[in-house]
Amino acid sequence: LDVIPGLRFLNLTSNPLTQLTELVAKQYPNLKNLALNFTNLNWKSIQHLLTAMPKLVFTVNLSLLYSVRG
Repeated sequence: LDVIPGLRFLNLTSNPLTQLTELVAKQYPNLKNLALNFTNLNWKSIQHLLTAMPKLVFTVNLSLLYSVRG
């Protein structure tokens, strides 16, 4: 992310994450939207991120589609 300082939207959907230490440790003032769908992050990690980056807006998509096998 350091090479894209103007980044405003980061989509980490479907990446198997356990923590966001680097994202929280560094400040990305232009980052406003973050998609974290299906990342395996726990609520404690999310709360820590919200505390560290209060102006961040999470983009949450809820999919009601599922695979039907016949």
